Amino acid sequence: MDIFGTENQIGYFAACFTIVQVFLVGQSSVAGNIQSHMSTAHENGVAEMSKVNGQGVRQLFVISFLLSSIIVIFGEQLLSAFGKGYSDYYLALVIMVLAYFVQSVFFLQQAWLRHSGFSKPALYGALSAVLVNIILLFIAIPLYEVMGVAISILISFLFMILVNSILMKKYLGFYGWALHLRDIRLIRRVKNQPQ
Repeated sequence: MDIFGTENQIGYFAACFTIVQVFLVGQSSVAGNIQSHMSTAHENGVAEMSKVNGQGVRQLFVISFLLSSIIVIFGEQLLSAFGKGYSDYYLALVIMVLAYFVQSVFFLQQAWLRHSGFSKPALYGALSAVLVNIILLFIAIPLYEVMGVAISILISFLFMILVNSILMKKYLGFYGWALHLRDIRLIRRVKNQPQ
């Protein structure tokens, strides 16, 4: 067997991967709107960065949650569009949805580094996640096939979020995940306020 699996296994992975690529549409639309304000926010300090970031994170959270829900609920039907046997890989699709959901919510971390003048650290963070993913893929594919790919993607995204959080603390003075979690909590506060 090839290291990357059989032709059928590669087809199953491609079907799952094709479905989760819808997250990129949501990320691109929100990022295009938010990134134009990042440089100015950085110049105005952490409070302004928090405000701009909060808008983006709330939008990314809502869009990613809706996309995740639709894919998880209709995942088997979506996979069946690719042919018979694909629905057997529903669990791998759900793990990839979880990976892309987390990555989408924390998507702006790397953008903050780039727009604050720290492009090289942002690049090193992304490259380290790619390296982790490649190593995991060589270990996981022979053992777990398509499920191994899904788990490798999830772990590499979590690793990238951790690296970007450390880089944000080092270069920008705050943890990206703390800012994001606070922004998500604000959604609950706004909903609970009396009208």
